[in-house]
Amino acid sequence: MARTLHHGRHFSRRAELRLATREQLLAVVPRWTPGRKAQLLAGIQNGVITMAQARAAHSLSVDELELWWAAWRRAGKAGLHTTVREGRHA
Repeated sequence: MARTLHHGRHFSRRAELRLATREQLLAVVPRWTPGRKAQLLAGIQNGVITMAQARAAHSLSVDELELWWAAWRRAGKAGLHTTVREGRHA
């Protein structure tokens, strides 16, 4: 049975987030949508995977994940619309 989390302080309007499995969180992500970022952060926060596993599986930097955490805490899923990756192509 899938676990469901309610994070009123993280998600606007107390949105419901279904906790992904370890396999889902470590699978290749073709495009990082705000929802996928939120699922990854929820998985880390709830101990499904570690930050190190997430970084290794998705080639994410510490700085990038820290920006995602800050955006999530500040504005919930809506804050995850922008990312460092957009500026990395220089």
